[in-house]
Formats: sequence, structure tokens, C-alpha cells
Amino acid sequence: MKYLYLFILITVGLLFNFSSCDTVDEILELSDEEYIEIIEQCLAEKSGGYVNFTKDVIDVYLSTSDSCNLSGDSTIVSSDSTASTSYSYSSQYSYILNCSGSTASSMSVILNSTGNFENAEISSTDIGTGNSSIGNLPSAQTSFEFSGIYDRNGVITSQAGLNAKFTYNMTFDMSNVLVNKSTELINSGTATYILAGVSQSVASQSFNYTGNVTFNGSNSATIDFQGNNYTLTID
Repeated sequence: MKYLYLFILITVGLLFNFSSCDTVDEILELSDEEYIEIIEQCLAEKSGGYVNFTKDVIDVYLSTSDSCNLSGDSTIVSSDSTASTSYSYSSQYSYILNCSGSTASSMSVILNSTGNFENAEISSTDIGTGNSSIGNLPSAQTSFEFSGIYDRNGVITSQAGLNAKFTYNMTFDMSNVLVNKSTELINSGTATYILAGVSQSVASQSFNYTGNVTFNGSNSATIDFQGNNYTLTID
């Protein structure tokens, strides 16, 4: 009889252990909302994302003499802290003005940045890189046109559950992104993205997602994630 009792105890213990492991694994995985938060973070100005990048590049261009084939470097530090969000990034821009005839028509930009971001959902330490161009420089045009690669990678920690920690890489391939010269807001454009990462909390746990971003104007963007569309404010 005591052997039967011991068998029951062992069986219950194993079932509890397997159930607990499953629960821990589930907690250590990111939710769809957290994946969307990562994508939004890499886009939004409030987290030093792509919108911030476009505004920095415009500032760099406006600080030049608009001279044909002019090249240089510029470092811009951006930070902000509110009750819900804080970020700090230092970005270095290497640029060259390209010419059509004797007039600068576009500017090629290489980005290297480091920084960190935190809100209620996630915190991250990031490295940003980019190889982009800004066109439509002549004053007769009403919008600047951006295209190229914008990349961000680092370590993300979920602020919920058991604080899941992931290394991640977020890459955007931007196409025909039009930024209003007066407001410096993105009017339209598209991007494809790849979001990939590996858990530092659970062995062999990883993720890899691809999708599209559509810029709608007025600081709005629609993100396609796993067949669902999420429209967000990216100011």
C-alpha cells in the first residue's frame, strides 16, 4: 500500500513540475502586444526611433551650406523623460550631398547610434545603424523623400511576468517615405520589416517575424503583424 502511495506522490510531483515548466515558458515568451511594442518603439520619436531619425537628418541637412558634394559628420543627442516613457540616444550621422548638375539634389546618410528606452511594457538597450538617402532637396518640393535601411538591435527586457530578456534585431527597408518640409511629419510611404530575436531566459527560444508598415500621415502608421493590422500613433 505504501508503494502505491509513493507512486501517487511521485506522479503528482512530476505532473506539477511539467505544468510549472510550461507555465514558466509561457510567461517568458513575449505577447503579441509586446512584439507590437518593439516595432512601435523602433519607429516612434518618443523612443528615439525612425521618426526621430528623419527629423535628425533634416536638421543635419538644414545645417549644411547646401554645397555640391559637401560631406561631413554630425552628432545629435536626443532624450526625454515623462511619467510613462524615457529614452536617451546619441546618434552620429556621416553625410554627403549628391548633385544633379551643380545643385545638391539628395543627401546620403550613414547612421550609428547607441541608447536606451523604457516604458511600462519593455526596456531596452540598443544600437542603431542606417544607410539611407534624403531626396527632393530643392525648395520647390513640398516633401523630403527618404529611402534605405534603418536597423536597430540590442537587448529587450519585458517588464511583466518573470522579466523575459531577449536579444533582438529590427530591420526596416523604407521606400518612398515622404516627410512634409513644413511640419516634418511623415505623410506617406511604406516599409518591410524583419523582427528576430533569441531568448536569454529560456534555451533555444527564438522568434522571427516579417511584415509591412504603412505610414498614414499625421503621426499614424499601420503595422501588419501575423495577418492582423495595428494602427498606432508614432509621435
